Amino acid sequence: GYVRVYRPAGTAMTLNSTFRGITTPGCQSSFGTSVANVGNVDGSNRDDLVVGAPACHVPDDGGSAFLLTSNAGNFVAPSVSSWTFSLSTPQQGAGLGTVVAGLGDTNKDGAADFAVAAPKMDSGHGRIYVFNGKTTGLPNTTQSVSMSSNFSGNVGSSMAAGIVRNGVFVGNDVNRDGFMDLLEGEPFYSGSYTNQGRIRLFFGKPGVIDYNAVLYLYGNCTGCNFGAATALGDIGCTAGGTCGAVPDGYADAAISQPGRANGS
Repeated sequence: GYVRVYRPAGTAMTLNSTFRGITTPGCQSSFGTSVANVGNVDGSNRDDLVVGAPACHVPDDGGSAFLLTSNAGNFVAPSVSSWTFSLSTPQQGAGLGTVVAGLGDTNKDGAADFAVAAPKMDSGHGRIYVFNGKTTGLPNTTQSVSMSSNFSGNVGSSMAAGIVRNGVFVGNDVNRDGFMDLLEGEPFYSGSYTNQGRIRLFFGKPGVIDYNAVLYLYGNCTGCNFGAATALGDIGCTAGGTCGAVPDGYADAAISQPGRANGS
């Protein structure tokens, strides 16, 4: 696999040629399956990238994730000694790194946090690993918390990422308490209907993000695959459906249901 990074061409509506091409040692395939801006996770005041390689051959085909830090605007390629995350217990086909997402600052410690998902782990139950950034130095390679499920729904098949606002990477705050939150989708969850899908919402809090979901929403048909894609952003709409001219500070959610019949 290979990741190509481009610079904007000044004020022109185009991109310059590749100024940085990045590969990684040890992975024979899939590096770059997912890429996410995760904000400033190491105190450098520059945005960093996390790259997923869900078929990585290090150490067990279970997948890996790599942190690419920005050094004077030039991303540093991963190496054996840099930040890499793989499963501590080998699990072939887990798909770690299928989805990666920057979350913003979920615990208000001044550093951005990020998540790495392994949707096929544990026979399709799936798991999300959340890592806390640091104000100085690389994040720990041991997750701060992880979320799984008792159901086979492919946890972490989608995760709503943070956004860049006014040139600064921020997360999404659903309840406007100052802690950024995580929305994730499980499109193969089966409850009232087979593969109806569901989403779960996790609130940020001091220390580490809460691993107990505060909200569940479900698809309403067989094969709906609700939660196949998720997005958060403040579009200024109230619970009553009224949308104002300016954002209201609460993140709003968009959730796909691609399996719904009749094109609806």
